[in-house]
Amino acid sequence: MRTNLSTKWELLLLPTFFLILLLSSCSSSSSTEEVPPPLLNEPVDAKAVLFVGNSLTNNNSMAEMVRQMAFTTNRSLLYTLHAPGGTTIAEHASSTELEAKINSREWNFVSIQAQSFAFVQDTPFVENNVFPDVLTVVDKVSANNSFTIPLYYMTWGQKDGDETLCGPLPDYCTFEGMNGIIKENYLNIMNRTNGQVSPGAELWSVIRDRHPELELYAFDGRHPSILGSYVIALSFYTMIFKADPTEVTWHRDELDAADEELLRDIVKEVVFDRISEWQAN
Repeated sequence: MRTNLSTKWELLLLPTFFLILLLSSCSSSSSTEEVPPPLLNEPVDAKAVLFVGNSLTNNNSMAEMVRQMAFTTNRSLLYTLHAPGGTTIAEHASSTELEAKINSREWNFVSIQAQSFAFVQDTPFVENNVFPDVLTVVDKVSANNSFTIPLYYMTWGQKDGDETLCGPLPDYCTFEGMNGIIKENYLNIMNRTNGQVSPGAELWSVIRDRHPELELYAFDGRHPSILGSYVIALSFYTMIFKADPTEVTWHRDELDAADEELLRDIVKEVVFDRISEWQAN
C-alpha cells in the first residue's frame, strides 16, 4: 500500500513538474530575445568633408587616411577631393568645377589649403592678394550651406627656409621664420571667417623640436613624407570629429607602429588638448 501511495503522488505531481519546466523555459527564451547582440562597426558620427587644395592635400592619400582612422573609432567620413597639383587659391576661386562640387551636397566642413608660398608673404601682400580669393571660396561655401565650417589646412615652413627670399625677407631664411608667418596668416583668416584650422605649422614645430629624427618632409623639403601626411591626417581627424586621436588604431604599413603611437600622443597634446586655439571665437 505504501508503494502504491508513493506512485500515486508521483503521478499527481508529474504534470506540475512539467508546467514549471515549461514556464521556466519560456521565461528564459523571452529574456534572451529582448537583448539583441550589439552591432559591430556601427557609425555613430558621420561627417561630410570637401578637401580643397593641391599636392599638399592629395599626397599620400591623406584624406583616405582620415577615413580609415575614423573607421577604427566607429566613426564615418564621407569625403570628396578637389586638389590638382600646383593649384593656387586664385584658381580655386574661379573654378567652375570646384563650385559644382561645393554645390553637390551639404558639407559639414570644407577644408581649404592655399599654396604655402601665398601664405608666407608679408601681411599687406596676403591682405591684398590672397585673402580676397579665400573669401570668394568661403562665400561660395556659405551660399550652398550657411552651416558649413571652413576648416583651413595650415601648412608649414620649408625644411631649411627659402633661399630665394632671404635677401629682402630675412625671416624666410629659416624654417622657424617661415613657419611663424604661415601660422599667423592662417589664424588670421580663421578668425575673419569664423572658421577652424588643422594646425600643421604648430605640429611641425613641436615634432621637429622634440623628435628631429622623425622625417616629416619628402625629398624636396616642402611636401610631406608619408609620416608627415599621417600627422596631418590625425590632426584633421581630431578637428573633424572633436575626438581624442590616441583612440585611433589604424596602422599604415610603411610606418613604424611606435612612431605612430608617439605622434598620436603629440597630436592629442597639440590639437585635442588645445582645441579652443584652433577654432574662431
